[in-house]
Amino acid sequence: MLSHPKACVFVIAAEPSGDLLGHHIIRGLSKRFPTLSYRGVGGALMESAGHFSSIIPLSQLSCMGLVSIVKKLPFLVQCLSKVRRCIQQVRPMALVTIDAPDFSLRISQNMRDIPRIHCVAPSVWAWRPGRAKALAQKTDHLLTLFPFEAKYFRHMETTYVGHPSAETPLGCADR
Repeated sequence: MLSHPKACVFVIAAEPSGDLLGHHIIRGLSKRFPTLSYRGVGGALMESAGHFSSIIPLSQLSCMGLVSIVKKLPFLVQCLSKVRRCIQQVRPMALVTIDAPDFSLRISQNMRDIPRIHCVAPSVWAWRPGRAKALAQKTDHLLTLFPFEAKYFRHMETTYVGHPSAETPLGCADR
C-alpha cells in the first residue's frame, strides 16, 4: 500500500511545538516513502516538509489560558468535527497525532479502523499515572521523545524517536 500514489497519512499538530515535530516526522517518512502524501492540521513547518496540506491553519487553533479556550470553544468544537469528517473522506492509511492531547486524542479515540500513532508521551512520571492506561484506549502506538518514557507505557507499543532539539547543539559549543 505504501507504493500506491494516493497513499495518505493524516497528521494532526495543534500547537507550534507539534508543528516542529510534525515537520521532522513528515521529512523522515518522505525519505523512506516518497509517494506518500499528508493531510491534516499543522503549520508552516509541516507544509515546508513537502506533500502536506493543512485543512485548518495552525494559527487559528492557538489558545493561551482558560479565558482564551472558553472564548474559542465553539470554534474548536467545529474544528474537531471538520477534522473527523475529513479523515472519514480521505480514508488515510494511518493517523499521527502530535502532542495537544485535548484536541488530537479526542479525534484519535474515535478512529479505530486505521492505525493510530501518538507522538509525545504525557508526563505521567510527574503526575497522574492513570493517564498512561487511558492513552492506550485512544491510540495504538506511542512515539516517545526520551528513552526513559517507555517504562511508563509497558501496556502499549512504544518507539523511542528522540527529540529534535537533541539533533543540534544547544548553543554550548566552544567558540
